[in-house]
Amino acid sequence: MPASKIISRAFTAFDSWQDPTRTGLCFVCAWIYREPALRSAMHLVTTTPSLSVLNSRALAAHLAGPIADDHALVVPLRPGRKHLFPAARWGAVAVDDITFEWSGSDAATLHAMQRLRVEGFSQTALSAAAPPYAFLQKVAPHKWGRVLDDWEQLKRWRSEPPWWELGLRASVPTKVSA
Repeated sequence: MPASKIISRAFTAFDSWQDPTRTGLCFVCAWIYREPALRSAMHLVTTTPSLSVLNSRALAAHLAGPIADDHALVVPLRPGRKHLFPAARWGAVAVDDITFEWSGSDAATLHAMQRLRVEGFSQTALSAAAPPYAFLQKVAPHKWGRVLDDWEQLKRWRSEPPWWELGLRASVPTKVSA
């Protein structure tokens, strides 16, 4: 299929193509570039083969440990802006500008972020160097040690936007009905 019928004039990722001088795209590549849902929703790809749309809870489940070698996660951090599927790799996470492996250490940091979100800390509060007292005073005093330890663990992500944003996406607290 002619590439000019698939991609817009604003497309800038030709340098990532194996042969940017070719005038056509294969069926799969055409579908990847044409399907808007592939740029807006989070997906799990497996070697089975399968493709599943993920919500925040399912994303968190797949990030609870290292990503399996037969899985690839595609997570648009700014939905609709970039084609991430061409950058997807087995055992890794593809986000807007980078594809990276997810380690056990990353899973532990995500777990710390999830605990803090459950305690009521907002995304904005989590970005502070220390827990804002307005939030901390709502936490039972016997949990303060854990909160401070979790806060310290998030330090390494605060300066790494892809990990930080992915963690926020995977740590959306669920509402508990009474």
